[in-house]
Parts: sequence; C-alpha cells; structure tokens
Amino acid sequence: MKLVRALAQVLLLSALYLAFERGAAAVHSPVPGSVLGAIGLAALLLLDVVPLRWFEDGSKLLLDHLALFFVPAAVAATRSWGAVRRDLWAVSAIAVVTTVVVLAVVGRLAERDR
Repeated sequence: MKLVRALAQVLLLSALYLAFERGAAAVHSPVPGSVLGAIGLAALLLLDVVPLRWFEDGSKLLLDHLALFFVPAAVAATRSWGAVRRDLWAVSAIAVVTTVVVLAVVGRLAERDR
C-alpha cells in the first residue's frame, strides 16, 4: 500500500513538473520550468496550501534512488570526453567553485536554523 501511495505521489510531482515546464515554455520564461516548479512547490508547502504528507513517500522514493538519475549524465559525459578534455581545467574550476559555494550556503542556512 505504501508503494502505491509513493508511486501516486511521484505521479503528482511529475504532473506538477510538466505543468510548470509547459507554463514556462508558454510564456517564454528565461527561468526553466523545473526551477519554477521547485519554487512553486516550496511556496505551496510553506503556505500550507498542500500538506507535506501529499509528497512525503514519493519524494523519499525518489531520493532513495537519486543516484540512478545521474547515470544518463555520466554516460553523456563519457561520450563527450573529447569536448570535456579540451576544457578540462575550466570544467574542473567550475566544479570546485560551485561545490564550495553550495557547501558555504548550505552551512550558513544550517547554522541559521539552530
């Protein structure tokens, strides 16, 4: 029963994603629909428009299998190794800088909530 509920919640999250993607495309938004969807979902949850329990099991299921979502990106990166190798220093620098920025921001936010 819990798996069925989780799958239904994944379908609900997918429907929200598609709605925001199509909405962003319809208005020619410079911000991707996935980003707008994340902001919209956060707003719906923070404003108590929808309860968290509507997404809890489905999001846990997705997070438990998150590593699988990186497989297509890793395959694409290995297939494009020639282009990546040419700019390896720039790609590496960007990866390091963005990792440090993300760690700093998350650390600040975690300290603020204490």
